[in-house]
Amino acid sequence: KTAINWAVFTYMTEDLRINDYRPYSYDFDDYFGEKDFTKMFVTKLMNEKSGNCHSMPYLYKILCDELGADANLAITPNHVYIKHINEIGRWANVELTNATFPKDKWIVKDVGLSKRTVEKKLYMNPLTGIESVAMTMFDLSNAYEVQFGVDSFYLSMIDTALVYFPNCIPLLMNKCNYYIEQVLLEQKKEEPNLKFLKEVTEKQVFIDKHIAELGHEEMPIKIQEKLARFMEKEREKEEKKHKKQEKKKRKQT
Repeated sequence: KTAINWAVFTYMTEDLRINDYRPYSYDFDDYFGEKDFTKMFVTKLMNEKSGNCHSMPYLYKILCDELGADANLAITPNHVYIKHINEIGRWANVELTNATFPKDKWIVKDVGLSKRTVEKKLYMNPLTGIESVAMTMFDLSNAYEVQFGVDSFYLSMIDTALVYFPNCIPLLMNKCNYYIEQVLLEQKKEEPNLKFLKEVTEKQVFIDKHIAELGHEEMPIKIQEKLARFMEKEREKEEKKHKKQEKKKRKQT
């Protein structure tokens, strides 16, 4: 029953004729899309055969959905991966960025998640179909912010998604950031509306408190630094591999 899952995995990660011997690889340049948000898009991954921990699991799920296999998105802080039921009826994890199948305990350790966070299913929980759609609305709000800033339409996207995924930390954080931005914009005015500032600040504090009550914790600094060093090493390895391939091509020609 997982034959399609395996087919999609090998199509994305191995040198095969069906993918023109060009598997999908991790793009180490601006992998959070901070300079160019289109780096997050599945279309960019499909066109250039390189993507990130956002677009790669999304494409995997799209292909599985189209071919009739079960695959669920799952999230950890700033990361997306795949969960699906394996041949013995248990959840298996699929990490597309490095073509591995990490165990839950490895993921918890790697990103520094607390037991409380996992138990409350804020992270590492297989998302339902409707929750996955809500995550695409999170993406839409981010892309909209890059192009147009934050406004009432930006907030409406987040609020609509939260109806279907109420405990989604990324969505709640975006909502909190919206209120912070509104405060900053109002404070820049010659005569700020104090009543408006008070109301918006109270909303921001309420969302902050709600996020804390859900059990969310910021990723420990040590884990952030460890991940940064790991990404740098992986980038260097990828560059060396690319140079080696280019050198081989030149010899062949």
